[in-house]
Amino acid sequence: MPLVRLAALLAGDADAARDIVQDCYEAVWRLRPDVGDPEHFVAYLRKAVLNWSRSRLRRLRTVRRFLAQSRPPADAPPVRCSSPSCIASCSGTSTGCPHASAR
Repeated sequence: MPLVRLAALLAGDADAARDIVQDCYEAVWRLRPDVGDPEHFVAYLRKAVLNWSRSRLRRLRTVRRFLAQSRPPADAPPVRCSSPSCIASCSGTSTGCPHASAR
């Protein structure tokens, strides 16, 4: 549990923390012959959790920065779906619709 707590403090999300620790256990288990001294296994695992948590934070920061830059300008016209086949599913206003076109 201390590893999950460490990952949760760094990642800020309990579900992501459990995933990080599980992925680290799996990766370190595959590398266990390279770890060497079994006494260092826990320290190696703790460092892996720390690094994977930091990596997740860097990835999230990059995604947020990209999404902030890719937003349309405030004065852009609204995007409306023009495909009759998906108007029902997207209510005619969906920026994520593959059939969307600006009118």
